Amino acid sequence: MGDVGRAAGSEAGNDEQAGGEPAMRAAAGRFWEPIGRHAKEMWIYPAGWRLYFDGDRLVDVIVADRRPLE
Repeated sequence: MGDVGRAAGSEAGNDEQAGGEPAMRAAAGRFWEPIGRHAKEMWIYPAGWRLYFDGDRLVDVIVADRRPLE
């Protein structure tokens, strides 16, 4: 997950693993249904990045507190 973490702006020690379906569901909000089919864990990075993994495979990314790209 090192390369993915660096892409999300993580510095050493600035990321947090948040396990458990309730935490992942809450963070994903309305996007949980498709994410929940595959995500087994979530890592939280600075600037609102939420990365969802199934083992070493990145399955989805949500950037919270940002306006959608237009």
